[in-house]
Amino acid sequence: MEEYHLSNDQLQVRFIRQGACLTYLGKDYNYLLRYHNLSDYQTNDLYLSTIVGRNAGRTSPCYYVDHLGKQVALDANEGSDVHLHGGHQSMKLALWDLVELTPTEAKLSLTDQASECYAPMTFTLTYRLEGNRLITTIEGHADEPTVVNLTNHAFFNLNESKADPITNHWLKLAPAQLQLFNQSGVATGELDAMLTSPYKVYNCTQPTRIESMMKAENPMAERTGGGLDFAYLFQENTDMEPKVELFSADHQRGIRIFSNQESCVIYTMNQTNGEIINDGIQAEPYAGITFEMQRLPNYLHHFDTDVPRLESDYLYQVTYEII
Repeated sequence: MEEYHLSNDQLQVRFIRQGACLTYLGKDYNYLLRYHNLSDYQTNDLYLSTIVGRNAGRTSPCYYVDHLGKQVALDANEGSDVHLHGGHQSMKLALWDLVELTPTEAKLSLTDQASECYAPMTFTLTYRLEGNRLITTIEGHADEPTVVNLTNHAFFNLNESKADPITNHWLKLAPAQLQLFNQSGVATGELDAMLTSPYKVYNCTQPTRIESMMKAENPMAERTGGGLDFAYLFQENTDMEPKVELFSADHQRGIRIFSNQESCVIYTMNQTNGEIINDGIQAEPYAGITFEMQRLPNYLHHFDTDVPRLESDYLYQVTYEII
């Protein structure tokens, strides 16, 4: 399995074609979790830095209504009635074609037609370096309106050693509402402003220690077993200001995330199975944190947005700014 390289005087990026996974992001230090052996990306049980789709997040009940008004069944791959990250035909292991490669830009393409749940769609993915920024753009086109909701599942750990958990990191988010979920982790459609409710601890409009969020006592915390696995709906959907800012405990390393996506699912790798990651380290719970920029989870059933529910033309943009 071959790694491809991009670099300028401020940033290095490496990626592979399997899942279009990023394997390195930084200059002299890798901000990402990665597998120690590239062969582990052939299964990628942790979803490390893969492009997830066709429908990121959890959808339940397992169906949607297509553009002709027909009910289309979705396959359940988590429990009996949850369609997670695109189901059994998820894009996470898709082999992207490398179309163009320069020192600072790569273009990849993929026609996703593996799933019977969704109409075929062709995607063009661009990784481009500009100064200390990695700009990710995905453009998609289908012949008919269909479901499309992709995300990059990159996990970050800014500690000197990836053996140390991310609980000591500082997190700041743009103003947002918290999406509530049920016992199965499925969004209910309810939103909470995190002002006076038991969920105030998840309000990160000011820098917040991740460990303090994990110590919360409320129904959502009980369902996630102490870690984070929450979705935020941003009040303003603009990519001009960072929606996410993450800093190491000593503030010596940081990353800012800009995106045109309306929502972000934050997940702290709450479960692992002894996978071997950076420098031969065994992955433990809370080894990394991912920010899944995407449509609001379960939007196929809780639809209240200016963005069409089904799309034939799609644009996804995420920028990672290394500090």
